[in-house]
Amino acid sequence: MQPYFNAPYDWRPAATSEQLEAAAQALEITWPDALMSLYEEHDGAGPQRLASDWEEQWEGVLDEDEDARPQAPFLMSLEEAAAWYVSTAELFPADLRFFWTDDNSNYVGVYVRGPLEGMVCVLGHDGGGLVPVFRTIPSFLDWVDAHPLRDVFTDGALVPAFPGRAPDPLHDEEDWQRALSLYQNAEQREDNPRLACAMALTPYGQSSVLLPFLDHPDFYVVARAVEILAQRRYTPAYTLIRELAVQPGNRSNGAAERAMRTWRP
Repeated sequence: MQPYFNAPYDWRPAATSEQLEAAAQALEITWPDALMSLYEEHDGAGPQRLASDWEEQWEGVLDEDEDARPQAPFLMSLEEAAAWYVSTAELFPADLRFFWTDDNSNYVGVYVRGPLEGMVCVLGHDGGGLVPVFRTIPSFLDWVDAHPLRDVFTDGALVPAFPGRAPDPLHDEEDWQRALSLYQNAEQREDNPRLACAMALTPYGQSSVLLPFLDHPDFYVVARAVEILAQRRYTPAYTLIRELAVQPGNRSNGAAERAMRTWRP
């Protein structure tokens, strides 16, 4: 975890055990080990965010880019994370909490329980959503440490963990079990955000499960199915998506048209 704190923010002192316990109660969670380890190092960034000597700290980086500033989202203090949760709890899934921000209405969250437990999502005001982008907290921190001058919220170089674009023998079985649980819950609750996560976690080898969503009543669901199937170049979907692209009055044909511009069987 230590490399993450190499970013030149004005890091607070370590959180005490009492602060961690109080925050866990306010956030209604049991601390994931990776998050607790972070807060045991520093209780987030201070009010000034950047350290007063950040340019000196990053002298080697600035030699390459004189205008470089850290783009990595910083860890919120326990107080900030709890306040954000209290003010937004009704807007997000009950198993999701947010712990990083850039003070520009962009947030990084962690699923703290349920089928997506431990996975990290990126919620940007210009895009992104509740679908996991990183499989684990350490993988998110590794990306940030490796790309300190890149914005995780808008960086086109970032390749999300989901949806997978090829078979992944190491994770496919676990992802499929998670997806099945999400599909079941989404069906019972008519929960389209949960459905979006289920679709994203559906392994490449189970892509046929996504075909019926091309006829879903919610055009956002249709668009997401189009996007995933086109990314995978899943041949059985080609004709269906081509038909959607020319269907007059179909609100999903924009996504289908974009898919057809680059997909040639």
